[in-house]
Amino acid sequence: MIFHEDSIAENNIRYVPYEVKEVTIKTGFGVMLILMGDYLFSSGYMLYSLLTGYLGFNWLYKCQMYMGNAIIRMELNEDGESVNMYYKTGGSINVKIKNIKKLRHEKELVQTFEEPYLFPVEVSDSKSKKTCYFYGNGQSAIKNGEIFRAIINGQSISV
Repeated sequence: MIFHEDSIAENNIRYVPYEVKEVTIKTGFGVMLILMGDYLFSSGYMLYSLLTGYLGFNWLYKCQMYMGNAIIRMELNEDGESVNMYYKTGGSINVKIKNIKKLRHEKELVQTFEEPYLFPVEVSDSKSKKTCYFYGNGQSAIKNGEIFRAIINGQSISV
């Protein structure tokens, strides 16, 4: 299947984020080290199986944690105080802007224009706190710059 360049630039959710690549590479190196250790010391299939199984489940957990909480789109509601955030896996949540707290400095998001990046934010409601990730190249996951500016400053937007 061939993609048109414009559709790829607009719809960057086809690319794998840096954090998922990092976890995958670390897991791959861990499995290689276990294979080399098993070959050199012949520790037995049980220890080898347990260690590689642990690394495999850890990789699955981390990837699901990142991609299951990835936000691909935000829409400002008419009241100017809340946004609808849409997950990559489907579904959406409605959150007040004042309840969204950034967990990293915004300069890290602006510096990543070429590679997909997961920018962590903490979304809290009356019941719980949840870490979500804005998924996109730079600020492309957020179509309206005012929403991101309001999240950084912890305020609402006058519509």
